[in-house]
Amino acid sequence: MTKGERDLRVVRDDGRAFASLDAAGAATYGRLRCGAGIARAIRTGGKAGGHRWRYARGCEPREEGTDASRGRWTERERWRLATLWPRHGRDWEGWAEALPGRTIDAIEAMARKMGLRPKPRRGAWTRAEESVLLRGLMDMARETGRTPGAIVTRLGHLRSAAKREERGAR
Repeated sequence: MTKGERDLRVVRDDGRAFASLDAAGAATYGRLRCGAGIARAIRTGGKAGGHRWRYARGCEPREEGTDASRGRWTERERWRLATLWPRHGRDWEGWAEALPGRTIDAIEAMARKMGLRPKPRRGAWTRAEESVLLRGLMDMARETGRTPGAIVTRLGHLRSAAKREERGAR
């Protein structure tokens, strides 16, 4: 094992770091040799064991006894999140300085849990929502000279590119 490989850690979205995939698998699933699912989640940007994973260099494993290692939020962290929400809002990058040791995913999840960030609406669209959407699409088509279909296609391409970029940044 080279020095560079020794410095590489497997890090969970709550900030807990593990020395190897096997250690991460044992902590997540309670048994050894189950790091393959975590490795796949790292490659694809998906989840394993309910967490997002990544590799990081020079990251020290957290002590087992700390609140952050178990994912628990302290009252002080919750207070900071609630009071700083009007300033940072959904600017997730700004939260790295405000709450050191917390990942963007963990901050977003806690904000949703505290009711600061409501869950996106799911289910059927109302007629009023459809009307607003169609009106906006037709206005954009008029302004740009593009067809509504071309606008929708371009929007799909932009969303895909943004998702690829986000996966590369993590």
